Amino acid sequence: MNIPAQLLPHKHVRFCESLIGLAGYIRKLLDKPRTIDELYSMLNGSNSAWLYKPSFEQVVSAVVILFAIGQIAETDSNKLHLTDNTLNELSFLKIQQVNHKVNQLNAVQLYLPRGSGNHEAH
Repeated sequence: MNIPAQLLPHKHVRFCESLIGLAGYIRKLLDKPRTIDELYSMLNGSNSAWLYKPSFEQVVSAVVILFAIGQIAETDSNKLHLTDNTLNELSFLKIQQVNHKVNQLNAVQLYLPRGSGNHEAH
C-alpha cells in the first residue's frame, strides 16, 4: 500500500489504520516524555485502547508526521514530548504540503523504468 493510501482514512483504510489517526492517538499518549519504543509497546500491548496493532514502521511514520507539523520535539534524553504548538490552520497547511510532496514522489515513481537500476528522476 502506498503512503497516501495510509496517510488518511478512506473507504479501504479505517481511521485506526491511517497514519493521521495513529499520529493523533500517539499525541494523546505523550502526556509525559516517552521514547518511541515505549510508544510502540503501549500501542501493541494487550491493554491498548487503540483498535489496530501498528507496525514499528507505522509508529515511526506517525511520529514523523507529528514532527513535520511541529506537534512534538525531542528532549535531551532522546524522548518525545509535546510542543507548545496547538493544532491550528498552519498545522493543517503543513499536512497538506506533506501530502502534496508524497503525491509528487509517488507520481515520479510511476514513471521510472522498472528494473533499470536507475532510481533518480531526471
